[in-house]
Amino acid sequence: MDPVSAVSIAFTTLGYTKESIMKARRFIDRCNSAASTIDGAKAPIDATLQTIQELQKAIKAASQNPRAVDTVEAALRLSNLGPAMQHAQTVCENFSANIARFTSKSNDDNLCKRDQAHIAMRENVIFDFHHQLRSAQASMSSCLVVFDG
Repeated sequence: MDPVSAVSIAFTTLGYTKESIMKARRFIDRCNSAASTIDGAKAPIDATLQTIQELQKAIKAASQNPRAVDTVEAALRLSNLGPAMQHAQTVCENFSANIARFTSKSNDDNLCKRDQAHIAMRENVIFDFHHQLRSAQASMSSCLVVFDG
């Protein structure tokens, strides 16, 4: 694959990953009335979004120089950014699907009592999500070193 295509694919994949994470965040915002259970999921989402935005800026800045595109492509290959983004995307999609299933009786504006209880009983899903997304975010953060250094 040519370097320009590799950089373009990485940038596009970052966008898709960001959308998955933002969707998970919207589900969490919808569940605010189950605050004590759901609060722990906000921090890893916000941290991961911040990392993705930093990666987008770093990749864009590094690829502005046509002579540096080969270097950026090599850095993307060496950094294992692709698997980290895929992991974050999968984690967020699974989490969003679980929350959607747990809140099937509620609407976008209000979380019914039954669904609040359902979320509270599924704390392990929130904690697993938190742990897995933190892991993906740490992998993506380590990729930043490649572009900043």
